Amino acid sequence: SVEALALQHYEKEENGAWTGIHCENGLFHMLFGLFMCDILFLDVPHAFQTLYQDAPLDLPSRQFYQNRRAAIESRLEWMRNAARGELSREIQQTYERLRGTRIRGIRWDRWEEEKLGTVCECIGGKALAKVCECFAKGYRGWSGGLPDLFLWSEDRMECKLVEVKGPNDRLSNQQKAWLMELAEVFVVEVLKVKKSIDE
Repeated sequence: SVEALALQHYEKEENGAWTGIHCENGLFHMLFGLFMCDILFLDVPHAFQTLYQDAPLDLPSRQFYQNRRAAIESRLEWMRNAARGELSREIQQTYERLRGTRIRGIRWDRWEEEKLGTVCECIGGKALAKVCECFAKGYRGWSGGLPDLFLWSEDRMECKLVEVKGPNDRLSNQQKAWLMELAEVFVVEVLKVKKSIDE
């Protein structure tokens, strides 16, 4: 796949020696679910009607944010101002506390808690808060379209997001919107994979 080729490209020393994964929306949905878990399950009228829900009924609507505005803004502010190591400790403690619980967007089999902690530190609080804010204010509209690759360097404590496109692919409007939002707080790239001259 073009994504696999791109990962090989970025793993090379001359291209940054990045560790990478093709995850699209999955990583950030998981981080949103973990950092916002207590807010997701707040006792809001009519949000939960069965014991089997993995998220409140109003999550896809703008009412989710309006009904929990103070709690969400408080959480986002904490994330923006988190000192080094706090994000990692928080995500690992929450992971251990909730392991196995059904929560929208969380795949327990995909990420280990220690690796998630490292990833959070590479992303940083301001960038994490930006993504969580988009989800909280418009989950339905923002739930797709995130870049294909997440790259990180534990040595440099840096990360990069990359959207990969094949020879005939174009960016969707949703992908363009995410790239504009993310460019404020992330290093983002669009990598165009071309056919070789022999093909």
